[in-house]
Amino acid sequence: MNEMTTLQNIERRIALHMQGAYANILEVGRCLIEAKEANVVPHGQWEAWVQRTAGMSERTAQRLMQAAREVSPESAMARLPITKITAILALPEPQREAVAVKAVEENQSLRELQATIDAMRGDLEDSRKQVQRAERERNDALAVNERISRSRSDYYNEVCNLRKQIEILHTETQTLETQKNALREMLTEAQEAQTTGISDEAQAEIDRLNAALADAEQMAEYQARQREQAQQELLDLRTQAARGEGTVQEDLTAEAVGMAARTFMGTVGYIPHSDKLLTLREGDRAQIASYAVMLQRWAEDVLKVVNSARDAVVIEGV
Repeated sequence: MNEMTTLQNIERRIALHMQGAYANILEVGRCLIEAKEANVVPHGQWEAWVQRTAGMSERTAQRLMQAAREVSPESAMARLPITKITAILALPEPQREAVAVKAVEENQSLRELQATIDAMRGDLEDSRKQVQRAERERNDALAVNERISRSRSDYYNEVCNLRKQIEILHTETQTLETQKNALREMLTEAQEAQTTGISDEAQAEIDRLNAALADAEQMAEYQARQREQAQQELLDLRTQAARGEGTVQEDLTAEAVGMAARTFMGTVGYIPHSDKLLTLREGDRAQIASYAVMLQRWAEDVLKVVNSARDAVVIEGV
């Protein structure tokens, strides 16, 4: 134990500093810290010893010790009473010294000092709220960007999958058409080969070909329905995208509109030139007609807007 760190020595120094009318109050706090850390006060007697030696409660002693830890001897706070020091310590560390210097130079009362501190804390609270608001806005923007990116990715993936599905179904349909034509030719040849009665073997082959042809036609109808459904889903998806539903649109450009038009025509461009329109069921032709009407109305609306914008530009330029 240091020769200076004895209970009697600490008590003498506390009494000396207490005589300074709180001018050396932080030194009292440092003495209390020293006594606490050196464990020179008998066990269980700390509170009574603080009251007897420093004339203060345990709570006041804790505040004083805390101030002694945080305030250096060179600080302007060292020249203030503990009540003012405690008030200043409520501020963030970078703001404390300037407030302490002003309090010493202007000899501010505790009320004046507290008013200054309250104003500063209000400004700091406003700044903190602004920072929090900016942080929330930044996080919201990041979340929106993430949703935009995910939405675009999902949209493009779904479009690609549907287009691929349509291409596969179209290829399968063509293959089935080839198979059906081959079966019809085989069936015709088998029937023409039997000019004078049909043997059991020949009839069995004809029946087999008829069954195979029926299966092929049924599969072709199924593939046609699947392709129609995929085309409808693709059209619905692009319609939602055009309306801004379920995805976020890129900026409107002539290139974007042209790409969309070419993509659509490239996907279903075979329809206007296909003789199959004549052989489709009435319900299928009506459905295709409704799509055509929808596209026609959309094109008319676009032309109206474009022409209105062109006229507006001309008027503004007059």
